[in-house]
Amino acid sequence: MKNISKILIIAFALSILIGIQSVYAIPTLQLKSGATTKTIADGSILDANSEAGVVTYIGAVGIFNLNVTTGVTKPALGSATLPDLDLNSVDLNSSGAGTLKILFTDDNFGPYTGGFLFNVGGTTNNNTVGFKAYVDSVQIVDLGTFGGSGSQAFSGSGSGGNGVYLNPFTLTTEATITTTGRSNVSFDAELVTPEPSTIMLLGSGLIGAAIYARRRKIK
Repeated sequence: MKNISKILIIAFALSILIGIQSVYAIPTLQLKSGATTKTIADGSILDANSEAGVVTYIGAVGIFNLNVTTGVTKPALGSATLPDLDLNSVDLNSSGAGTLKILFTDDNFGPYTGGFLFNVGGTTNNNTVGFKAYVDSVQIVDLGTFGGSGSQAFSGSGSGGNGVYLNPFTLTTEATITTTGRSNVSFDAELVTPEPSTIMLLGSGLIGAAIYARRRKIK
């Protein structure tokens, strides 16, 4: 009887842990402009895309009267051990000055060993847009700000966050759009793990350098 009770207690505890994990493992978009904040969880009423791992918001936020913003993550893109977080957006402001901050977050990544690549590209029109990436609450990449007056195409990339991640961790990409008046911007920002071939090439280079150094030492 005691053994049955223990089994039931363990099963109940596991069900709670699984429930907690599912609550926090929901990809989420957040758009903030002025006093207005829109938070869109995957599968929520504001999510315009029914596919798991894809979150889309279509609507107004503050002075930005049209936003079509999509975040894509696991299981649609990447996996827990090979993270791939993609954020793309088209944002239109037809009135005054202001700022729009867009964040896309997903968690329960790992285990993973290595770093991250952050690639962005798009077009600005009378505004600027800046990009940052985070592991948990730690900033790992800051690509700076792109754009300015007139219509400008931009692209950029950076890397960071090298480490050994044994515990589940969260990834966040952030875009901050700043405008002084009527403007629009479109962009795509992807936070991804390096290609396996890149890692193998780097490893081969390090091994080759070590062998060369050893041979020189022997001579």
